[in-house]
Formats: sequence, structure tokens, C-alpha cells
Amino acid sequence: MDTTAVQTRFRGIDIATANMDEMVKFYREVFQVEFDEIVHGDWRLYRGELAGMNFLLAPSEPSGTDESTPGVHQFHLAVEDLPEFVERVRSLGYRVESANFGPEENYCVRDADGHPWIVGQNSDGI
Repeated sequence: MDTTAVQTRFRGIDIATANMDEMVKFYREVFQVEFDEIVHGDWRLYRGELAGMNFLLAPSEPSGTDESTPGVHQFHLAVEDLPEFVERVRSLGYRVESANFGPEENYCVRDADGHPWIVGQNSDGI
């Protein structure tokens, strides 16, 4: 097994919520996040910046959770070599799925509790 450390860096954090208005209010008031509203089909998403990172509030439905789920945190990472990362993770027996997040190629792998990690390769490297 390859023991070389995978170089990663955070790209952003998404929080899925069934309480969008309250969440937008909270992050605006507490952390002064300035959001841009994004309409994607029937869904409203809110994108901003928190602590220097991309920050997104998304409705529960596209995250694969239902309204009774108290909260799902979705993490975004960039890796140096995306195809190599995907191959290695699959070879370890984990499920890796294509994820439709923006124009770049991204994949989703979930931890043991089901938290999604969206992994991509930024053009600016690591």
C-alpha cells in the first residue's frame, strides 16, 4: 500500500439545511457573511465567504438528506492528482461517485457517518 501522504487543501464548506432563512440570518448576524443568492432550478442556495473560505448554505434536498436531518456538513478538498486519488480510494474499497459541483470535475466520497467529502483538482494547484 502506498503510504505517501495525499496533499490536500480545503476549497470550501457547505451546510445543508431545512431552515434556510434562519441559517442565512444566523451567519449574516453572527459572522457578518455577505451572501449571494443563487437560484438553481427549484432551489435557493446562498454563497459567501467565512474565515477566508468558500461557504455555501444549500437546501437539504440536493444533499440527499431529508428535512428531519438536523444538519449535514459537506467538505470540499483539492488534491494534487484527482485521477490518482480516485483510483486509490476505490482500490481501498470505498465508493467514489461523480459529483456535479461547478465546471470542474469533482467526486464525492463519504465518511463512515455519511458526511460527503467533495474532492476536486483546482487549476491553481495546491
